[in-house]
Amino acid sequence: MAVTNIHPIRATTGKAIRYILDPDKTGNGLYVESFMCEGKSDRAARQFKEFRENFGTGRSTTEAQHIIQSFAPGEATPEQAMMIAQLLCSRLLKDQYQYIIAIHNDHEHVHAHIIFNNVNMQTGRTFETEENQGKKPDRAWAKLRKISDEICKKAGLSVIENPKYGKGISHYEWEQ
Repeated sequence: MAVTNIHPIRATTGKAIRYILDPDKTGNGLYVESFMCEGKSDRAARQFKEFRENFGTGRSTTEAQHIIQSFAPGEATPEQAMMIAQLLCSRLLKDQYQYIIAIHNDHEHVHAHIIFNNVNMQTGRTFETEENQGKKPDRAWAKLRKISDEICKKAGLSVIENPKYGKGISHYEWEQ
C-alpha cells in the first residue's frame, strides 16, 4: 500500500533536491526524472528560484513542495514506483509545475520523492492558493491520497481501506 505525505519547503530546496537525487539511493541516477527543469540539484533549485522571482506573486515564503510516496516492502519495483509517481504528477500537478521525481530503492520499501516548485507555471500563483484551500477533503494532502490510491488500485497494489482524515489545516490556518 502506498502511504503519502506532502509538506512545504521554505528555505532548503537545493539541499532537499540534493538529498533525493543521491546516486546511492536512486540506482546511480537511473530512477530520476524531471519536468521543465534540469535533473541536477543545484541547477533545478536555481531554475525553481528564477521562475518564482520572475513570474510568482512574491507573497509566499514557501519555495517548493515535497511529496513522499512509500510502498509496502516488496510490493512495488522501482520501475512501478516511477510509473505511479509519473501518473501522480500528471494528475495532481497537471503539467503546471516544475518537478523532479526520484525513486529510492535503498531500503526494503521502495519510495518516491517528488519535489516541485511552489509556483504554477501558467498562473504565477502558489500551490497553496490553487490546491490547498477549502474543506479537508478538498485540500492537497487529501487529493494526493485519493489520486495515489486510485493509481495504486489500477496497478494492482494495495491501498489503505477506510483512511481516517487527520488534523490537516491550510497554511493560512496554521499561520493564524
